[in-house]
Amino acid sequence: MFAVLSALCMTAWPWTSASAQMQPGPPAGTPVEDQVMAWVGKQPIFASEILSKVDQLMAEHRQQIPRERWDEQRLALAQQALKATVESKLVLEDALRKIPAAGQVEIEKKVDEQFEAEQIKKLMDSKKAQSRSDLERKLRAEGSSLDQQRRIYFERSLAFQWARSAVKTDSEVSHNEMVAYYEEHRKEFERPARVRWEQLSILFERVASKQEAWAKLAQLGNDVMRGVPLADVAKAASHGTTAEQGGQWDWTSKGSLASTVLDQALFSLPVGTLSPILEDERGFHIIRVIEREDAGRAAFRDAQVKIKEKIQEQRREKAVQEYYARLRKETHVWTVFDDPAGSQRFAESLRTAATRQ
Repeated sequence: MFAVLSALCMTAWPWTSASAQMQPGPPAGTPVEDQVMAWVGKQPIFASEILSKVDQLMAEHRQQIPRERWDEQRLALAQQALKATVESKLVLEDALRKIPAAGQVEIEKKVDEQFEAEQIKKLMDSKKAQSRSDLERKLRAEGSSLDQQRRIYFERSLAFQWARSAVKTDSEVSHNEMVAYYEEHRKEFERPARVRWEQLSILFERVASKQEAWAKLAQLGNDVMRGVPLADVAKAASHGTTAEQGGQWDWTSKGSLASTVLDQALFSLPVGTLSPILEDERGFHIIRVIEREDAGRAAFRDAQVKIKEKIQEQRREKAVQEYYARLRKETHVWTVFDDPAGSQRFAESLRTAATRQ
């Protein structure tokens, strides 16, 4: 087990005294980034660690978040991120209790090498930093630092590897188990009608008139009728989405296309026959169905691989949750969201900080 962890770092990070976890809340006026959002044993989780991830995610999706829901969304994401971080810290506490101290120096060296080789460049790219000092400056402006990022990298890496070694789900899935799953989850294996098909298109937005679009597509259809492979015609002149792939479409389910005209034609045309010229709101099209399958349920023999994966995933999830439950019994956990008053105070701190920005 420890051979797997030898590429990771374990070092004695300066955790705050456990007595602090009994505090009902931060002193008045404490910046939100410096507030402790949770304690996992003797390990504090500061808001700066959580909010740096949350704010980056929100910035990436700024256009999709209504302004009036900004504070609500930020708080919800902070709760989700805190839950994941608490679980990571629980695993870390377990690892720190059980990994022998003798290998700490070598492991620390390994993780430092990984952090320098892999993470510094990623951080610089994500922060658009021009130099290491510029990166440090930008991190500090966000309430973080290189040392904090190094610690977070260590914790996540060690927790991930330790959890993998601690959670075992290697038992074989029996045939009877797979049959039982298939019978109990029949709806999972139902599929709609679907087709594989090919397309030639001329779009109205790319020609001067409808007449020109019709004439161009008619010429492409005539070329195919004379024996030119449709794939060659599509690559040369079609405006279709898959023109560069020879107009080929993989399996397409009934009702999945935006164009109802094409959707209806795909499930009514004889297989292997060129359609007449079809018109929808975007342009003119000629299609040909290569293969079609009616709606139905996948046979058990065809679903066995998927079933086995589903059962194994369920086992992994159950084992992970049992592992976390055991760790929670062994390690004291407190979060700012454990009581309504604490949650309200933190939400107000978030709103106040946002107002000042």
